[in-house]
Amino acid sequence: MQTPDDVQGIQSIELGGSVLRALINANGDTLPLRDVAQVAGMSASKARRYLLSFARIGLVSQEAATGYYGLGPLAIRLGLAAIAAIAVDRLAPPVIRELRRRLQETVVLTIWSDNGPIILQAEDSQLAVMINARIGSTLPMLGSATGRLFAAFFDPDATRPRITEELSRVAKGPALRQAQHDFDLRLDEVRRHGAARTEGELLNGVSAMAAPVFDHTGSLIAGLGVLGHRGILDVSWTGTPCTELKRSAAALSELCGYTPPK
Repeated sequence: MQTPDDVQGIQSIELGGSVLRALINANGDTLPLRDVAQVAGMSASKARRYLLSFARIGLVSQEAATGYYGLGPLAIRLGLAAIAAIAVDRLAPPVIRELRRRLQETVVLTIWSDNGPIILQAEDSQLAVMINARIGSTLPMLGSATGRLFAAFFDPDATRPRITEELSRVAKGPALRQAQHDFDLRLDEVRRHGAARTEGELLNGVSAMAAPVFDHTGSLIAGLGVLGHRGILDVSWTGTPCTELKRSAAALSELCGYTPPK
């Protein structure tokens, strides 16, 4: 099967894409012709011809007062249609398989449910000794890397009751307040490193890491996780598993429309 790179396209359309990207990267601001041309890497006269053609079909609009250019109504409709077509469960499988191939460990995709975070997709390790992740399994907030990830980045109105319920099972009175304080410190660590980790807290002998997947609004929509045997899976913040996991989660976030803050 041929890929898009194998088939000859229309070069002028591909060049015009750099003009549209200049307007997209303006984050809602309008740009003068010289700025569009500079960002697109072409002369002002050439950029202007592209802008005029795009304006005729609605991809670009021009302010009457300033002459500055911005995205037009057709571009907005395209964006909304793309957002409507986004489904993390559809976009995730190639990312999960590639991460599993690179790490040779079990990789899971988790989402939030009424019962807390659950495993939506899983690719088991092909090593001789595997750690099976059951699709549909609910994960705890306190003892799982995924739970801590959602506690750190997801809607607190949704996560707080689950956290409170689990804390109340393990501590009472002053001990409960201390447990809440300790868990808050863990969440600060998760936010600081952009990932969560556990070493044997949920399952004896099993370590795990999880990284966030965001959508176009910057909201957490899923967690990408890796599971491995304790002492074999490197869960250090600078280790290869954490680096690869965060890179894959960022790639999946981009597919879901997320733009990281500058």
